[in-house]
Amino acid sequence: RGRIVNVASTAGYIAMSSGYSAVKAWVTVFTEGLANELHGTGVTVTALLPGWVHTEFHDRAGISKRGIPSWLWLDADRLVRSALRDAARGKVISIPTARYKLLMGLVRHLPRSTVRWVSRAISSSRSSSTVAQ
Repeated sequence: RGRIVNVASTAGYIAMSSGYSAVKAWVTVFTEGLANELHGTGVTVTALLPGWVHTEFHDRAGISKRGIPSWLWLDADRLVRSALRDAARGKVISIPTARYKLLMGLVRHLPRSTVRWVSRAISSSRSSSTVAQ
């Protein structure tokens, strides 16, 4: 018995940097496949798909936080509680907060050309080499 939580990202639903979005999409699909393989064994698998989270990640990676509205930022402690609650319930995909569930629901139904356009707009607003404080 046990629980596995893989950290993916809502970035896997959009087209940010080719490597990051692709890897996060892979983690999500890998988690779904692993959940199928382990179904009925007593081990559950959950992919956590957070959006932007208040951590040191962006600062340490030199990634600009400019252009990301404050309402999109998640508190790390609340995110962890939500993820663990979803894992305990056996949810395979965990998207925290109603706002991200709504946004990702919309993204999944938009034409891919629109998703690429939005992704470019987000990326260009953050392309500064200086990290915003």
